[in-house]
Amino acid sequence: MTAAQEQALTTTQPTQLTVVDSWQSIEALKARIQQIQRLMNDVLKKDVDYGIIPNMPKGTKPCLLKPGSEQILAMFRLAVEPIVEDLSTEDCFRYRITVRLTDSRTEAFLGAGVGEASTDETKYKWKRTYSQKEYEAMPPDRRRSKWITYRDDHGQPQETEQFMIRQEPADLANTVLKIAKKRAQIDATLTVTGASSMFEQDLEPDESGDESRAEVTPVKRRGRPAQAKQEDVKCGSCGAVNGHLPSCKYHPGQKETKPAVAETKAAKTETKAVEGEVVADRLVCQIKAFQDAKTQTGTAYVKYEVVDPTNRETVIYCFHKTANEELKAKAVGAVCLLRYSIQRRAENEYIVVEEILEIAGVAYHDGKPVQTEKKKQEEPW
Repeated sequence: MTAAQEQALTTTQPTQLTVVDSWQSIEALKARIQQIQRLMNDVLKKDVDYGIIPNMPKGTKPCLLKPGSEQILAMFRLAVEPIVEDLSTEDCFRYRITVRLTDSRTEAFLGAGVGEASTDETKYKWKRTYSQKEYEAMPPDRRRSKWITYRDDHGQPQETEQFMIRQEPADLANTVLKIAKKRAQIDATLTVTGASSMFEQDLEPDESGDESRAEVTPVKRRGRPAQAKQEDVKCGSCGAVNGHLPSCKYHPGQKETKPAVAETKAAKTETKAVEGEVVADRLVCQIKAFQDAKTQTGTAYVKYEVVDPTNRETVIYCFHKTANEELKAKAVGAVCLLRYSIQRRAENEYIVVEEILEIAGVAYHDGKPVQTEKKKQEEPW
């Protein structure tokens, strides 16, 4: 070995070790946590870079989303190296990915994360169909039905059968590959940076695009009182939502000072709901189910589960008594044309029915079906 090679070895190897040692030191860990907290408070956006899982207990940490992990990786200058393991079979695409994180400046290896996805997961394996012929045309092993429970207009529990067919695995191969990579990248980000103290590790929102999420609350209509809804409050110090991390100075276990109270009030002020309404266009949909409800102030409304022409499910609301009577009596299973508005509250938007234009081919005006001249002539009375 030449003198130049010996000198390069003695200068390069300690540098690599120094980078890893400094990254794993207590001082570096504290600095990273503080930087991630600042990033979460000043840059990351709720429901874009991180999100709250519906129906989780109060004080649960938010889960880190892919855009948020990319922000953290960029801040620490970490390079992502995915290693794909193909575990696919003839009728299933399955990938396991290991993401290695290295320092982009020194190429020092800092840690790794693992993620896996498969077309055999329920949300990728099955899709709902509203066509009886399509359902019956599928082979028995590529179709299924399941029973779901809902409440009718009298508040009584009812059951209905949903028909589902198998999705083509090849159509979802790229999707599950990207999902596996995303899961591995988030796992690596939390593991290497120590951000698990601020984010949940094994929870993630629905990735399939299915909109069957937690029940949302209708917002204020013109001339009617709004339902009071408790907004999520994020701590300005530790970044936790509706609670505090154990290391936070505002945690109940820590000694609370007056600035803590002032900062908490400031956080609540920043998340105060902003109400508004934007009149939108017409909506073509098919109503699948409905549920009567009331706001906390006693205002009655009906929540409808609908599907649009692209077979996408969503939820709409109606506060008009006459319109609700017509929709509940005639519109279930029928194609409807509705005029709607977008109700906004804080970061959420809700579709609210303003007027019925057509139900099952019958035109409506002022909430009542329009009787054509031809029908009037055919009537004997």
